[in-house]
Amino acid sequence: MSRIWTESYLPENSEVKDVNSPIGKVLARKMYFVEVCSFQFQFDSLNQIKEVLQYFEQKLHPSSRLPDKEWLETEARQNPKNYRRNIANFIAAEHDLIQRWYERLPMWLYEEPRRKKIVKALNQALEKFGK
Repeated sequence: MSRIWTESYLPENSEVKDVNSPIGKVLARKMYFVEVCSFQFQFDSLNQIKEVLQYFEQKLHPSSRLPDKEWLETEARQNPKNYRRNIANFIAAEHDLIQRWYERLPMWLYEEPRRKKIVKALNQALEKFGK
């Protein structure tokens, strides 16, 4: 059983403190929540839900140690002679920056029965919030 809901919040630097005030309603942002398998996911946008859904739809996940293809191509163009060494140094020093937050979730969420429940809940969230 999953629980799906939204909450409104104001940006931290906002001088308005009440979300229900007329100005607060204009400035308010939505935060999306999906609670499934005793774990609560928090999303800033529908695109973020879609991205995590695509990730959980895969049974096997590729290595997350490698940076994205665009970054590799840019690095190769800028420094063709030493780009492999630079990339290796970057990966060694900044490994956490390369991984996306949903790649660092607890491993028990990736077990097949839970993965299926998460995919189902994320699909329900997209339907509820309007794709």
